[in-house]
Amino acid sequence: MQYATAAELSAEFIKNHMYNGTIIIDTYDLTVCGVVEPFSPYTYNSAFYIEGLAVWANVTKNDTWLEL
Repeated sequence: MQYATAAELSAEFIKNHMYNGTIIIDTYDLTVCGVVEPFSPYTYNSAFYIEGLAVWANVTKNDTWLEL
């Protein structure tokens, strides 16, 4: 799996820094290393993460990703 490390790191970054427990926040400001407040909850952007995460969770069979 050539891109396994990048996929794992990307999923972890989004989970740890851009997930607020309900939706994936789609605006991250690199100049302050954080989420831009206030943010607009565009939930359609969460779908991209969920789609990729579904594939990654099934490939790795990692319970942490399957639960999320």
